[in-house]
Amino acid sequence: MEKLKNLIFYLLLKCPGVGRTIINKYLWFVDCFYYARYGKDLTGLSYIANNNGPTPDDTSFDVLRMALNDFRIIRLREDQGNYTKYFHYIAIPYQRSFENYDFNFAKDEQNIVDDVIDFIKDKTAKELSEITHIDNYKPTKEHIHFSQAIRWKPTDRELTEEELRNTQERLKGIIENEPDLCGEFF
Repeated sequence: MEKLKNLIFYLLLKCPGVGRTIINKYLWFVDCFYYARYGKDLTGLSYIANNNGPTPDDTSFDVLRMALNDFRIIRLREDQGNYTKYFHYIAIPYQRSFENYDFNFAKDEQNIVDDVIDFIKDKTAKELSEITHIDNYKPTKEHIHFSQAIRWKPTDRELTEEELRNTQERLKGIIENEPDLCGEFF
């Protein structure tokens, strides 16, 4: 849970006032990018295929809610007619303590988190929701795995199993033998 809190605090420090949807999308993108690079997620959250794209499942949402209920986070509510929008901020007395705070991110984690923040910082919740509707996306409320979101199709046809294995082996070799080359792409 400490990693999750640090990810949220870092986002709120870099992008104050974001709502729950953007926080959800941020965590989804962090997990997807991290999975694409290292074959595992970073947050420990599980996601379901929801109406507006992937969101944490009930258990993960409870963990996320506990993190957002931290006393250092202020949540402002604004009624928007048919829905309520929430804005999240780090409480002013704690902002200064986070400016030099050690978030305990490894360098690879820090790079991915910064890249995701750069990607989302100028987008609305609606834009991010549209981006997360992957090909043939259906809001089934079933669990969705990061591998379902990461589909590289260099051609209009599906890759054969052999082509897919060969590509994965080449990428694995690049990541293991030339990690500096990989950082530029994410």
